[in-house]
Amino acid sequence: MGKRLAIFAALVGAFCLALFLLFNKPEDIAPLAPPPAPGLQPSAPPLQAAIPYPPAARQLMREDLTAQDDLKALAELLVLYRANHRDHASRPLGLNREFTAALIERNEYGLALLPADHPAINADGELTDRWGSPYQFHPLSSDQVEIRSAGPDRQLYTGDDLIYSPMAPEERAEQFNP
Repeated sequence: MGKRLAIFAALVGAFCLALFLLFNKPEDIAPLAPPPAPGLQPSAPPLQAAIPYPPAARQLMREDLTAQDDLKALAELLVLYRANHRDHASRPLGLNREFTAALIERNEYGLALLPADHPAINADGELTDRWGSPYQFHPLSSDQVEIRSAGPDRQLYTGDDLIYSPMAPEERAEQFNP
């Protein structure tokens, strides 16, 4: 009889423990840390891990790269954005601020493609080229965007503009010279 009672008590105890763990959060059952001693400051919060931005975000505006490299990095960031946002309604429409917001906004996975404090973003929330001029984004389709930098003279549509287009040069020539 004593052996049966011990087994029954063990089963009831295991059942109660299982119920306790099932209905309580781990942080509720973790032992509490002792309060800091009088006169001592609590320790600093742990450092947060750096957000792993894609390589293109780290290449944008690097001093050892060129303005043309910046355009390619932006284009790569937009490709990554489109790959993670299949819903056309959530895609930017054409204004620089819309593209910038799309790249710095955290997606459903909690990740952003570009830090909000990136040096390429001006006070107006626009992506700018190396000369401080906002880029011009021209959607060619739902999946392709042409990006234009005003270049060193800071004037759009002059001879020193830099352009990234997803089309091959011969396709661009055909588009403008049918």
